[in-house]
Amino acid sequence: MLNPTFIKHHLVKPNLLAIHPRCEEKIHKEIVELGEEEGEQMGYDKLKGMHYLYAAITGELRIYPSVPIDSRVAAVVDVLPNGTHVKVG
Repeated sequence: MLNPTFIKHHLVKPNLLAIHPRCEEKIHKEIVELGEEEGEQMGYDKLKGMHYLYAAITGELRIYPSVPIDSRVAAVVDVLPNGTHVKVG
């Protein structure tokens, strides 16, 4: 089952590769050059060598983080049921 955050991130937000087809071509070329035969799994060592793919993934995660920041602050002083005091802000 897919995580709702994953679905929102990958299906709703724009995909950078769709916007930049030249980058997609470079990644495809890198996978073909360093990859295995069709149908075989790619090993970790070969994945480590895919620098352009790594740059594309980290770039997209920088722009569209997989976990959105959800900063919540207390508006008033409060006491939680376990006795913890919560300060404003």
